[in-house]
Amino acid sequence: MIDLMQKRFIVIADYPDSIYTVGTVLDREGSYDSSNNVFFYNKYPHLFRELSWWEHREISDFPEYVKYSTKGKIIKVKWIYVQDGEGKVQLENGGYRFTWSFNLFEPATESQYNEYLKIKP
Repeated sequence: MIDLMQKRFIVIADYPDSIYTVGTVLDREGSYDSSNNVFFYNKYPHLFRELSWWEHREISDFPEYVKYSTKGKIIKVKWIYVQDGEGKVQLENGGYRFTWSFNLFEPATESQYNEYLKIKP
């Protein structure tokens, strides 16, 4: 399973001697400057944009469980359709289909889901 919360960046502009094309998605490997505690790509916001956890992913990469960012509720979902450019997703839970904004939730694990079930109101 991939780490969906790992920082990733997308190339948004060309620059001299670039080895990347515009639109290339980059992970953080080799990009962290420990002396300044900053990601290399963050230093150049005119060239790179940090991606949200859900952007530029295959539907097969998405988690089976999600956590509402504001409420802490964790649910099991089936991913139906993703509108990457608009930040919208259609998913199914308990036989109902919902269209939500990705900003409302974050990935969760099965163990987090099971712990939530033990304490949910």
